[in-house]
Amino acid sequence: MRRTCYVVIVALLFLQAAVVGLIAPPWTFDELRSKSDLIIIAERGATRDAGIKTEFTDLRPPFPVVALNTNFKVLSVLKGTPRGSILLRHYRQDADRLPGPIVNAPLGLDFSRGPTTVYLLFLKRESDDLYAPTSGHLFPDFSILALPEGPLTVFPR
Repeated sequence: MRRTCYVVIVALLFLQAAVVGLIAPPWTFDELRSKSDLIIIAERGATRDAGIKTEFTDLRPPFPVVALNTNFKVLSVLKGTPRGSILLRHYRQDADRLPGPIVNAPLGLDFSRGPTTVYLLFLKRESDDLYAPTSGHLFPDFSILALPEGPLTVFPR
């Protein structure tokens, strides 16, 4: 019995594998509010490919992505001074350049499957008309929150 335990322990030590995963830092609303240049409620418009292929170099190995721009019509401003519409820069994985199967990869934002067209956005300014999620491009879903549309929800249009 004792010998079996030793064999199992030694086998487990030899079979150890390095486990790598993405751990999202927790974002509170106070952090999002204080670190954002712009906080708005906006209606999603069209998403277009920005024609930029790059990599998330914070990840090892670097993760290939394609830049996308989504237009938003501002409905209400909670912080900052935007123009009538803003452009959100976000990314999707570049499946053509992936080295193979990926587990626990950054998801990115996919507005085509959203339950709504109205969002609460916490954004950082990248340039005059270009914004990025305050929580960063690896975990953008902390900064972009879908707002439910229903009979009790009223959005200015």
